[in-house]
Amino acid sequence: MNESDAAPGTDGAAVAGRDYSRPLVWALSPYRIDDGRLLADDWDLEPTKSQLALSFARLGLPWIWQPVVLGSVDEVVAQVAASHAERPTVVFNLCDGFESDGYPGVSVVKALEAAGLPFTGADSRFYAISSSKLDMKIRFKGSGVETPAWEELPPAGPVTGLCERLGTPLLLKPDVSYASVGISLRSKVDSDGAAEARRDEIRQTEMNEADGCLPEGPIFAERFMGGHEYTVFVGGYWDQPETIWNLLCSIT
Repeated sequence: MNESDAAPGTDGAAVAGRDYSRPLVWALSPYRIDDGRLLADDWDLEPTKSQLALSFARLGLPWIWQPVVLGSVDEVVAQVAASHAERPTVVFNLCDGFESDGYPGVSVVKALEAAGLPFTGADSRFYAISSSKLDMKIRFKGSGVETPAWEELPPAGPVTGLCERLGTPLLLKPDVSYASVGISLRSKVDSDGAAEARRDEIRQTEMNEADGCLPEGPIFAERFMGGHEYTVFVGGYWDQPETIWNLLCSIT
């Protein structure tokens, strides 16, 4: 555990006379244990830590980089709670693992909620309902929000009549994914045979139990939508619509 006003690695012990007027930020980062080694494929990168250090330094906020593994969630949250009892504390939560892949995710959110600690990011309910694309599409449709027509593919065997029912071209996607994992140029298909082949490819690669990075789950097809893609960052509370704001981040 390291506390620093600029970068991880300096002494984090509380000392007499330290200014506690600004909150201490705990950056919780997901790790997994593999053959006795602590691994973090996405977050434990020098550019990530450097950017966080720069951002918190500009805000004048002391901070701690805290690794979290599935077996240490309760212990880490207890440490944060002890910190919160002594001084203003907020958690900058980066834990977004599937948990089936060895990385902590929603269990961290639930533990922070149970401890009554302030933290950034989605609450456990939003985390749960937004992890599945199919669940989100069902909710979109039920709320009158337009979304491309879709259909879940059978887990194995022939795919028949898909293109006739939905039209073409189609885009194949894993139900649960991140950072476009499971989506490639081969995901855009124009025939049932191509859809079947791409489904099987995803199951043999990204969903492969031995070395895949996605959890086992449904694969679905939806009508391909041409045009620009907009990335929008949305913040606020779902049950307080007046607090919701958005920021257009990119257009591709």
